Amino acid sequence: MRFIPAFLVMVLPSLLYGQTSVKGVVKDHNGSYLPGASIVVPNSTKGTVSDTEGKFYLAKIPGEDPIVVISYLGFKEQRLELKPSMVNELTVVLEEEAFLSDALIVTAIRADNFAPVTHVNVVKDKIAELNTGRDVPYILSQTPSLVTSSDAGAGVGYSALRIRGIDQASINVTINGIALNDAESQNVYWVNLPDFSSNLSSVQLQRGVGSSTNGPASFGASINMLTDVIKQEAYAGIDYSYGSFNTMKTTLLFGTGLMNGHWTVDGRLSGITSEGYIDRASSELFSYYLSTSYVSGKTSLKLLSFGGREETYQAWYGVDAETLKNNRTMNFAGAIYNDDGNISSYYKNEVDHYSQDHLQLHLNHQLNERWLLQTAMHYTYGRGYFEQYRQNDQLSPYPLTAAELVDTGITTSDVVIRPWLDNHYGGMTFNAVFETRERTFIVGGAANAYSGQHFGRLMWTRQTDGLDLNREFYRNNGYKVDVNSYLKFRQNLGEKLQVYADIQYRHIEYNILGTDDFFGNLELDRTYNFFNPKLGITFALNGQSQLYSSTGASNREPSRNDLLFSDNFSATPERLWNQELGYRFNGKGLSLSGNVFYMHYLDQLVPTGALNDVGEAIRENVGRSYRLGIELSASVDITPWLRWMPNLTLSENRNIEYLTNTVSGSSEDTPIAYSPSIISNNALQAQLNKSFRINMYSSYVDNQNLSNTGGDFTIPSYHFHDVKLEYHPQISAFSSFRLYLMVYNILDEQYLSYGYVYYGDAYFFPQAGRNFMAGISFEF
Repeated sequence: MRFIPAFLVMVLPSLLYGQTSVKGVVKDHNGSYLPGASIVVPNSTKGTVSDTEGKFYLAKIPGEDPIVVISYLGFKEQRLELKPSMVNELTVVLEEEAFLSDALIVTAIRADNFAPVTHVNVVKDKIAELNTGRDVPYILSQTPSLVTSSDAGAGVGYSALRIRGIDQASINVTINGIALNDAESQNVYWVNLPDFSSNLSSVQLQRGVGSSTNGPASFGASINMLTDVIKQEAYAGIDYSYGSFNTMKTTLLFGTGLMNGHWTVDGRLSGITSEGYIDRASSELFSYYLSTSYVSGKTSLKLLSFGGREETYQAWYGVDAETLKNNRTMNFAGAIYNDDGNISSYYKNEVDHYSQDHLQLHLNHQLNERWLLQTAMHYTYGRGYFEQYRQNDQLSPYPLTAAELVDTGITTSDVVIRPWLDNHYGGMTFNAVFETRERTFIVGGAANAYSGQHFGRLMWTRQTDGLDLNREFYRNNGYKVDVNSYLKFRQNLGEKLQVYADIQYRHIEYNILGTDDFFGNLELDRTYNFFNPKLGITFALNGQSQLYSSTGASNREPSRNDLLFSDNFSATPERLWNQELGYRFNGKGLSLSGNVFYMHYLDQLVPTGALNDVGEAIRENVGRSYRLGIELSASVDITPWLRWMPNLTLSENRNIEYLTNTVSGSSEDTPIAYSPSIISNNALQAQLNKSFRINMYSSYVDNQNLSNTGGDFTIPSYHFHDVKLEYHPQISAFSSFRLYLMVYNILDEQYLSYGYVYYGDAYFFPQAGRNFMAGISFEF
């Protein structure tokens, strides 16, 4: 906290600025209240939402004649300049949009502000605030119960998140309502979409089973991302940043605005390079985004194309405890050992190289004030490989003839291989939404198919040096069909009580056929049928506060790796029963939320602490287990220029009966791996004047066990602090202009974010000490 005195000196001038308070009510043209409308002050920390009676209050807005922006889904945004002559109570009447809003794309799967679902919305301003080139997990890092990790140690390259201790292979992730999770691994590889945050309009993160969505069932959390909505004015912009480890991000943005009253085109090109904190953990990333929209009255058609290319030097090996003492940045990937067992050199091309392209076509039509019809088609094409140098590998699996070997008496050699993935994923989603003020009825679902080719190529051996090999030595195909349908119903019972019901059915067919370099011949065929019900109730105590309660079940199929690494491919589906009890308050300069959760599992698939041959966590069914906790969060206007946003999670995560294939017998009351009992975040935002802002962030994560047996291997607790300075001068030539400096881990804490156990030894992933990113961003 050495920077606090300096900070206090800097904020004192803000007391000289004028202050304005405003309260009002938001209605539509029929006089109906609009609950949950957004009221924000641009380029500031000030903001709120209207309550169940459409009322809002903003206290002590800094500056003279400040601007407030009022927005609500499906209505035109209003910008109001608050003059001293204005009355203190405003009646804001919003007009309906002349055309259908893009934000309606996610209406069917998102929770509104009064749903009995534990959730948080991250809006575009907050996304932009944290977007300096790091992956999406870091954009969400200040939300409750979330923990991040980076293989390369600095947030660029392969990164991951966990929510309530649950790994991201069990978290449902969608883009515009379409599943992003890989159909086989169920994981999300954020590195395949670098700088995707630059095209996000909002993100909703639901904790618990949440509401029904598409793709794999939410097994503890879901993340729904909405891409940029239609902008009526033309724009172009550049965002450039540079920082530690030679990290550089360049983003070019453009949009035509609404042309001829119907057409818009928006695009982005991004490049990110970094040497990484860990040795040789370099990244070369490229991504693109192109959107074409047609709107006409109550019909909209939107075609999206986006994707990424990545080449990263592998860094998933981690560092053992002994090496950590003297060399935190050690990377064993690509190491070549001499006869004495010492590292003599490193293979220069120990890289992961992958491309992924997405196509989405969304059609929305509003039949009348009550009925909205939606459908979407999508296709994703992914392909790539990782290259690996193997020493003293057995030659028998490889397609070599005796005539090609230098010495036919030698059975092992150094080799270079490329395991490949070539996959296709496509399908469609549909929704029909009926909505009145008293009730909402939604019927929807999706039908998707996946085909994944897994094959390996032998590129070189020391025994055949000079031959152009590039020969295939294994191939297997994975096929998956996933069909789901859901019904959602919301009914108001009087002015204060709302009930909610959500029923989903999923049918999955999955099979693998072919050969594998590790498992030999593969022939698996699995069919799953799941029924996932949810019920909830919300009670409005008054216009500012509400209580909610929900209960629901979720069933989820095992992933490809779960099946392959279980005894005789015996991994079974996991089941979850989730109960949530929560409270929400939104008042004058104060917002509070708190909830208690209980998650009871049967056959939960949890990481064992070991990794497979490509660095992914091996999971296994563990009998009965539970997670019990409380999550608290707040937003407090301490002064007109200073806002405090803390959150805290306290939880108990235990295996009631730990049944395992890797430990003989069973044990009771052991900790669930990678599940800290305390997670907390703090954010302080100081708006010193109209142009200058300071943001300070801190995070704390408690100890985490690396296995489910309660052994000696743990990730020690850690905490770190980040500071961001932003300067927004008003320059007439630009619609927006921003200079920023982000200093990560400003107190230079030496911490570890993740780890695993391999043959009785623990390996950890060190994260970078003090490092920075500085940038400039402008639009015109």
